[in-house]
Parts: sequence; C-alpha cells; structure tokens
Amino acid sequence: MAKRPNPSTSSSEEIVGYLHDISPIKTSKNNTRYFNATLQNRDEFHRLVCFSLDKLSAFTNAEKMKSPLKLTNIAMVPSVSETGKIDIKVSRFSNLNIVDKLPFKRRKLDFDDNVSNLDELKISHQTVSVSAKVTGVYAEQETVDVYGTSKEKKEFVIADGTSAMPLVLWNEQIDCVQRNECYNFKNVSTRIFQDNIKLSATTRTVIKHIPPMENITTNLLHIKLPTTVIGNIHQVLLNKTYKCGSCSKNVMENDMGKMTTKCTSCSMKQRNESLKLMTICKLNVVDDSDSSLSTKLTIFDTELKSFLHTIHKEDLVNQTDDFEDFMLTLPKIRVTHANNIVTSICIQED
Repeated sequence: MAKRPNPSTSSSEEIVGYLHDISPIKTSKNNTRYFNATLQNRDEFHRLVCFSLDKLSAFTNAEKMKSPLKLTNIAMVPSVSETGKIDIKVSRFSNLNIVDKLPFKRRKLDFDDNVSNLDELKISHQTVSVSAKVTGVYAEQETVDVYGTSKEKKEFVIADGTSAMPLVLWNEQIDCVQRNECYNFKNVSTRIFQDNIKLSATTRTVIKHIPPMENITTNLLHIKLPTTVIGNIHQVLLNKTYKCGSCSKNVMENDMGKMTTKCTSCSMKQRNESLKLMTICKLNVVDDSDSSLSTKLTIFDTELKSFLHTIHKEDLVNQTDDFEDFMLTLPKIRVTHANNIVTSICIQED
C-alpha cells in the first residue's frame, strides 16, 4: 500500500503492487526522456512516469513476469489527469525490489476485445473496449501540457444503451470521429474526475467505425456539461505553492532562503530558481446579464499560465498583488467551466 497522509498534496517514500502497460521511451518538448507505466496496488491503479531510463529493462521484466514488487524513494504527486488522485514519479534515486508475495492479487488491466457497457465502468485506470455513439462535444479542443509534451485534447460525449459519459481524444484521434456516428473504441482507459467516471484514449487506442446502434440512451442528466459565463471579476485570490525540484514536495515560501533552499522532505539543497511554482486562482465572476448571479470558480496552474501567455502577461504570476489588481481591472471575460473548474478563459470582445 502507498504511504500518503494527504493524497492531494503529499509525497510518499514507497509503494507495493504490480506493473502494467510499460511504454516505449518518449521525449518531452524540453528534450527530457522518460517512459510511462501503470502501477496497481491494493485498491487502485496509478499512472507512473520514470525519468531514469536505465530502469526500463527491470520494469519491463517485472511486468512480463507479473512480479509483486516494492518501489522505494519515489515521489507521489497530484495527478495530471484526475483531481484528488496521485501519480508516481520514479527518479534515478528510486529502487525496484521484487518481493515474495503481496496480500492482494494482480488484476487484469486490459480487457482486450471484450466490449463493456458504459454503466459497468466503475473503477479508475482500467483498460476497456466500448461501442458507443458520439452524441456531442463535452469540451472544445485545446492545447495542454502533459509531462512537458504539448498535446491537442478534445472531449466528446458518447452513449450506448445503458449510459453516457465523456471521452477524451488526443491529437490525430480527434479527427477519427464525427457526431451522431457509432464507433468501437478499443483500449480506452477509465478515469475518475470529481467523482464522475470518464474515458480517455491512450496511445494503444484503436477506433473503428461501426453500423448504427439502436436504443441509445438520451438520459444525460448525470453528465455535468461545461458552462460558459460572461461577466466581470469582482473578487480574486492567487495562491502560490513552491515544490522541490527533486522530490516535488511542497516548500513553504517563508522557509525559502535568499539564494538557496533546503528541502525539509528530501534534504536536497537547491537554487531557488529550480523550485517549481504552482498556482491556483479563485475568482468570483458576476454574470453580465444578471448582476444577482455570482459564480465561484477555480483556475489551476496550467490554464492560468496559458491565459497569461495569450495576453503577454506571464510575469504577473510571480507578483501576487499586481496579478490580483490586474484581474480586477479586466473588462468582461468569458469563462468555460465544468463543476466550477475553469477549462478556458479569455477576454470577451465587445
């Protein structure tokens, strides 16, 4: 089991489980080489990224032999794809040790060609195959950063005879589907976002056009579709968190030295410029069409920095007071959000 007192903010030193789905070596846009895997522990599957390429052989062998194992000296970080979940980062300081036995069994990650009904999908990080109709768009296409690599992302709504849910497609997969057409999606992965199940395509996903399906559900009440708000920002708060460049644990701002900082978690001393700055912005936006309507919104780091980049104000993220003053002086803004989490923000042109 992973040792993690607070899964949203903390790291842990070790985890036990089984490895699945080792990827080939990949290269990020900043030329960092890495590989991915999925780590199954007792209760769930975790996304894993390893930046130590000399470990690829040991990881591949452990997956092939279906060996129970323990990973030590790892970093547990907030998931890039699922709020409230954790990802695992493996570095050159991490160790993989094969163990004799674990108190839980290895579960199958890939269901191969067995087609699942949408209402059967309950567990995160399982690879499944589904047949469904594309009934609409859940979130428009955008460019996102995934472990240093820019990717195109678009979310669709798919439905079968039992249920409906969002499906995330990436890059060239986006052009493989059309609204009101039916497809078999082989090797898509389940995700849980804000307690709701969704599907995400992977590099191994195969999309095949199929004949029209009958008795497609029209009940979409459980899907919380994105909402667009146009209005003015009346209140704003910027929270900044600095993370250790080695172990990714939080470093309190008042513990930072003038030039260097020693991490209290991994004891690594580092230049302050190597610390990773993560931001969260909270907004209260008053609707332009009805001043009695106020929406409380949260913008996470990636979307906030993307917005500032588009208006050439990237430096404001380092200046809390100036940033908050600037946001309050903006004219009308257009914000799209899902469950009050901002997915896009721009200045509204008159």
